[in-house]
Amino acid sequence: MNSIKSITIFCPSVKGGGTPFLYGRIAKYIKLNSNYELSVIDFEDGFIKQFLQQNNIVFRDILFKPDEANIIEEPTILIIDLLTSKLLGKLIQVNKKSCLLLVCTFPFDGFKYIPTATMVYKWSKENKRNWGLFLHPLYRRKVRRFLDLATVKNGLGYMDMENYEANQYIFDLKNQPTILPIFTEPPINKKALFSNGNHFNIVWVGRLTDFKHLPVCAIMDTLELLQQQNGNRFTFHIVGDGQHFDIVKEYSARLKNIEVIFYGHLAESEVNDLLLKNGDVAIGHGTSILEAAKLGVPALLVNGAYFKPEVKDLKAIWLYKAENYFVGRIATKPDEFIGVKILDILKDLTAKSLQSIGDKCYDYWNEHHNIEKIGSKYLTMLDNGSFTYEDYLRTGIKKLGLLGSVAQGVKNVISRYKK
Repeated sequence: MNSIKSITIFCPSVKGGGTPFLYGRIAKYIKLNSNYELSVIDFEDGFIKQFLQQNNIVFRDILFKPDEANIIEEPTILIIDLLTSKLLGKLIQVNKKSCLLLVCTFPFDGFKYIPTATMVYKWSKENKRNWGLFLHPLYRRKVRRFLDLATVKNGLGYMDMENYEANQYIFDLKNQPTILPIFTEPPINKKALFSNGNHFNIVWVGRLTDFKHLPVCAIMDTLELLQQQNGNRFTFHIVGDGQHFDIVKEYSARLKNIEVIFYGHLAESEVNDLLLKNGDVAIGHGTSILEAAKLGVPALLVNGAYFKPEVKDLKAIWLYKAENYFVGRIATKPDEFIGVKILDILKDLTAKSLQSIGDKCYDYWNEHHNIEKIGSKYLTMLDNGSFTYEDYLRTGIKKLGLLGSVAQGVKNVISRYKK
């Protein structure tokens, strides 16, 4: 147990999304349910800063400086995601006695500590493991030492077992993990009416980028084929922006039977309104699927992918059938999709079946991802955490070795050139 009574949240972002929402809600819950002093490092118009102000949460506002070191002189408990923790000692400088609470919300964030990870980030976890073993064997041991020590000292939590097992496999981790599930706040309203007849509204919420946009294209193909085979009509509502927005929009132009409506980025209240009004089924993963489930909208959990799945390979499960707080994985090949073909899931929809599925998804969300039931897990980690920044440095994680230093130097040059 540590004696530090100040919390610092580091997640600067000007736009809402799964991670900023998660950290904003963590900050709010901590302030309302503990005696910790709260500080937030964010942009002048940062999302978390505005979120807390709108909720009348008192906190110390620290302006994020993207082009110089952000120094935290006094000991604090720094809450930061595992990937961003790579910036410790550079963009983020903390007192050596500060404690760290790292949260892993992506299966390969641990792997991204490997200096050449970006060269193979679309590879399978088997190939990622081999890459680390043969190209960075010594540094891989440092990452393992870091992740294991952080786990033992209550300084690292994984959002589900899927995240932990990916890291365990790649690095041969030995210690039992702490699961810190992602969550949402309770809803104001709950969905009451679903489409009757044979016209159904399907909603995707999520950024159209990286591993998310290709499954969206496959979903469109599935709906198009299903309408031809079964006679049901579908309208596909797509909420989210991102670097592949235009690619998805262009892809939708080839559809002959499915109406696709693009909304771009929407505020949380607007997303809720859309789901309540037009959400017969929500498809997605991560925080987005929980936002639907909390409203009683049937939540269909589909994996992300770095390849475009064929309709026959595109599978999913209803959220209430998930285990170990699972909210999706990243598929690198067709057989990594889990569940039942979406084509089969959607062909027999009725208003009655949707109501029943929506109720089950809501009950599952309430038990496993409601902040009122999950928030205490974060407080327990904070109260009992003893993984200090000094511990972090002692693992040798900042010493990249010759190959790692060269790789990092090349990445720095490329980064400056892109600017």
